[in-house]
Amino acid sequence: MSALVAPAYRAHLVHGVVHLGVGGFHRSHQAVYLHELFERGVAHDWGVVGVGTTEHDARLHAALHAQDHLWTVETRTPTGAEHVVVGSHLEHLLLTDPAGAAAVLDRLVRPTTRWVTLTVTEGGYPVDGPPSPTLAVLVAALRHRRAAGTAPFAVVSCDNLQHNGQVARAAVVAAAEAADPADPADPDVARWIADEVAFPSSMVDRITPATTPDDVARIRRATGRDDACPVVAEPFRQWVLEHVPGVPRPPLEEVGVQVVADVAPYELLKLRVLNGGHQALAWAGLLLGHRAVHEAATDPDVVAFLRRFLHAEVLPTLDPVPGTDPAAYAETVLARFAQAELPDTLERLAAHSADRVPGFVLAAAAGSVVAGRPVPVTAAVVALWWTTLRRAHASGTPTLVAAPDLAAAGGDGEALDAFLADPGVLGGLAGDPRFGDEVRAAEALLRSGGPRGLLRSLTADDRWRTSP
Repeated sequence: MSALVAPAYRAHLVHGVVHLGVGGFHRSHQAVYLHELFERGVAHDWGVVGVGTTEHDARLHAALHAQDHLWTVETRTPTGAEHVVVGSHLEHLLLTDPAGAAAVLDRLVRPTTRWVTLTVTEGGYPVDGPPSPTLAVLVAALRHRRAAGTAPFAVVSCDNLQHNGQVARAAVVAAAEAADPADPADPDVARWIADEVAFPSSMVDRITPATTPDDVARIRRATGRDDACPVVAEPFRQWVLEHVPGVPRPPLEEVGVQVVADVAPYELLKLRVLNGGHQALAWAGLLLGHRAVHEAATDPDVVAFLRRFLHAEVLPTLDPVPGTDPAAYAETVLARFAQAELPDTLERLAAHSADRVPGFVLAAAAGSVVAGRPVPVTAAVVALWWTTLRRAHASGTPTLVAAPDLAAAGGDGEALDAFLADPGVLGGLAGDPRFGDEVRAAEALLRSGGPRGLLRSLTADDRWRTSP
């Protein structure tokens, strides 16, 4: 086996970006866009310093360090695979290590850092309680830059959150306001961050399953190169980025990034159709005994269920999206879910569901419920979710997610009532009598007819079994 060879541009690359939360998605998405930009011989002052933000990142840190911070991206298609060695990262640091944390702060303070990008999951932007280490280091760096008279960097969230720029701003400002009262730092730093730091919104999309040992072995055989941390991804990818006048950024539009004045319609489409669809697929598929995403996404009953969910209950909630047909986009998403050449697990889709079901599924239904429109498929998704959590608790097996404790409390009826009444679980739909009745009706059908019976009861109309 030969070692990975750095792209020629690496000799000219200097850092301009710090990315917090380096996982497979970032390495198949943002890092690839920058790689392609650097391959064109431009923007070499936008190289990336990657940062691991959890203890689990130590293994990736060691692997990247051993191979000069290079990795292979395998793009899989029905007819084969393409392999590209990505060199857009210059180094990888660990925020969880004291020496690494000091190095992260150093890189953030340097004037060459003009962008800080984030993939820290939907739950990584708290506004209550003590700041997370990620937010704390951002505040510390911005405080240093303000004191030194250095222009602030822009903070670009690449997480699946509606209005993620506004969410990131609120979280960083809250972290600045929550500083230790004994800290002699400038008390006005929170106001300065709110007024002077740019937080562009963005929408990102590329299905990137967790890399398995089989993937590593296959890529080694295919390329003849020794790579301990490759990434596997689908061909489809998208990045929609808000343009903020006067804020420096790499010229990403040259490699296909859509730079727009308003990201909101694009992010709403993606979050509700793809991410919401992932949740509906996961909870229906798991109860039917599926484990692989493509298996569930080619089950005719699941496909019909998803089609009704997306076309009847999600698409009507969307705003017009420039240059995009939402119905066609939904069908493209269904086809992407069914990609057998890109094995993925329903368990991965089901992770973090306490954030994702409310954010991706219930948020879409809220307006319909308020307007008095029934949402039986959304209610069925909640019934499938709750039942899966309930069974996991009852069997004594680990839950698939950090599940709400209510899934384990009381008898079935009592526990479901408590679940439906908790705003920490259902947000604004908590306690809504009409939505609660729809979920109870779906749960009753689930108990009497099983998951397949529930799905078929909702898709008896043949139009949901064929593409519109």
